[in-house]
Order: sequence, then C-alpha cells, then structure tokens
Amino acid sequence: MKKLFLSSFACKTLDKIHDLLPDEPKNLSVAFVPTAADPYEDKEFVAVDRNKLVHMGFTVFDLDIKNKTREELEKNLEGVHAIAVAGGNTYYLLYHAQKSGFIDLVPKLIERGVIYIGSSAGSILACPTIEAARLFDPPSIVPDLTNYAGMGLVDFLVIPHFEKPRYLERMRKTVEEWSKKKFHIFPLTDLQAILINDTEVTFVEVAAE
Repeated sequence: MKKLFLSSFACKTLDKIHDLLPDEPKNLSVAFVPTAADPYEDKEFVAVDRNKLVHMGFTVFDLDIKNKTREELEKNLEGVHAIAVAGGNTYYLLYHAQKSGFIDLVPKLIERGVIYIGSSAGSILACPTIEAARLFDPPSIVPDLTNYAGMGLVDFLVIPHFEKPRYLERMRKTVEEWSKKKFHIFPLTDLQAILINDTEVTFVEVAAE
C-alpha cells in the first residue's frame, strides 16, 4: 500500500501525517535525507524539518545519499519505517538520487510499506518529472544530468512555495506551461500538503500561525 506525504515545507504540515502512520511516532524510525540542500550556505530550512520530526517523537537518523552505493543505501534503509527527503536544489537531488540508485530503491521500499515524506524538492522528486522546477532551480548546477525523470510515485506535478511573492510570476508561467502538457498540477503553499494512502489522495491545509 503506497503511503506518501508531499508538502511544500514539511515542518508546517507534518502534524497532518498521523492518518498514514502504522503506529505512534515514538515507535517509528525515519531516514532523513538532507542532500538537496548541499548547494546552499544557509540550511536552516532543512534543520527545521528535521527538528519537527524529532519533536513529534520519531527516531530520526541522517542519510546523505551523495557518494553512496545502492548496496550501502539498502543496508542503511533496512527496517526503516519512513524516508523524509528535505528541500534544496531539485536537480542536484535528482543527480545524486540517480547516481546512488536511491531513485530505483525507494519505490520498491514504498511497495513494502515504507512511508515517503517529501518537502519541497523532496516532493518534486516523487513526481513523473522534475522539469517543472527549472524556473526556480538552475539545472546548470549538475551539467552531467540529462535525464529529468523523477520517481513517478504519483502521476501529477507538485509546485511548492506557491504563495511566495518572489516566485509567483514564474510559478504562474510554470502552471500554464505544464497544464498545456496535460499534467495535473498541485500548487502548494507552505501551509498545504497532499496525503496519498494507496489510491486515496487527500489535500490538507493548516491554519496560519
């Protein structure tokens, strides 16, 4: 049974994940993947996502997929209950997901019941393609990347941080462009997320603080 939590900024909406959990957070382990944030000097947005998981009671361990082999990842992820992929540069994330074998391993783990938690770039990685991010994340950061296919865990596209004024015009262009390509698009603000429980898709939103 496929269980996904796709968000714009996970720390804001993770309290809505309880319907996907097989047990209380204190009894569940989460592999936290911070790799996408490598290109950024300020990684506070990653720290707050991780801290939220810890605050909720999950047992959290860091898993940088950069420079890992498929065999190492399989060992690291053995017995894990959830995988949380944090935000950053989507192209950089995809490059290392492909190089390490993470992109092929995760769908198999999800089929076995592991929960996937995406935040920003982590949510985009779950989509059929990451190319909708190109107006926000420069592909030039990984010039060797030529295949932009995501994990294909869902059949729609996620556009995170939709309310941010500095992104709004580019996001509108992105939605228009990819709608013409016949993709269903979920533009998410930082207070919104999508829960996928097998075939059931639920849109959730929290109140502003």
